[in-house]
Amino acid sequence: IPATKTYASTYVLGTIGYIDPEYARTSRLNEKSDIYSFGIVLLELLTGKKAVDNEANLHQMILSKADDNTVMEAVDAEVSVTCVDSGH
Repeated sequence: IPATKTYASTYVLGTIGYIDPEYARTSRLNEKSDIYSFGIVLLELLTGKKAVDNEANLHQMILSKADDNTVMEAVDAEVSVTCVDSGH
């Protein structure tokens, strides 16, 4: 979305778990909002978990695992067998 085509609304629309936190906070929609939502979909595919499941939040779970350097533990076993550690 070009900067001149952004849109501000007085309410936030979208599905919980896929809404960009910046959009939820500012009500300003931009290209980052789509990228965030796409990232959540990718995380769902990689982990086999829903974006929001009961009180669990996939975004927060991945952030906490990133802090502990244990992100690969969240990857679904069916997916992780195809992953190769490049040592980087």
